[in-house]
Amino acid sequence: MDELEFDRELQALLEGRLPRSASLAQPPSSLPPAVVALRAGNISEPLVGHRARFQMTSFGEHGEWLDYGWRDGLRIVSEPTAVDGLAEPGVWVQEEADYYRTLAGIADLPRFAAGVSRLWVEEYVSQEALGQPLSGDVVTDPADRWLTGVVRDPNAPRISRPVPAREVNSFIGRRAIAADDDGHYRFDLRIADQPTYGEDGRVYLSVVEESDWFLWSARTYTGHHPSLTSVLADQLWVES
Repeated sequence: MDELEFDRELQALLEGRLPRSASLAQPPSSLPPAVVALRAGNISEPLVGHRARFQMTSFGEHGEWLDYGWRDGLRIVSEPTAVDGLAEPGVWVQEEADYYRTLAGIADLPRFAAGVSRLWVEEYVSQEALGQPLSGDVVTDPADRWLTGVVRDPNAPRISRPVPAREVNSFIGRRAIAADDDGHYRFDLRIADQPTYGEDGRVYLSVVEESDWFLWSARTYTGHHPSLTSVLADQLWVES
């Protein structure tokens, strides 16, 4: 990807970003939001609370670059600052489970510092604003998804479009987006069980708010969980 094309795609993505809220008011006919991963250095707004992924790199004994990999499922817990041991400003990040448990009052959970040049921030973006698939799009054909890392430019914004639940084989723990009857989308959800038939003969899946999903291992719940709801399979998308 040349610099001009990258700038064009980046501007389109920034214009299509959606507000960080519990629901998105969109017409019922619209598509659910996609997820875009942008370099932290391209984000001017506060970073705390954002989902993130960290690009890990390895080098040979003479400093030559060998390979890279990704650590995802992270949340940012500080704004950029000077960090001992980093040659650039960094932010502190936590695994999502530790992030939510910290918010719930559990102290002294692990975190680590990451340089901003190797941190990518995940945000929701309108699929209508995206238009046709861009060069950063994740391959969406189920038979070809394993090729994503081969065909995608690692330096391009990473765009991940949600997949209808009916096209997914594994469910429990997956991050999901649910459509309400009034045209709102709910996100930051996790699927809590396998599909089941409802009394009306239709297929449903249970979802729970993501914060509660990660607290289940730290707390014991009895009875009906307050954020547990059933969603029609046809109104649920799974983040790829």
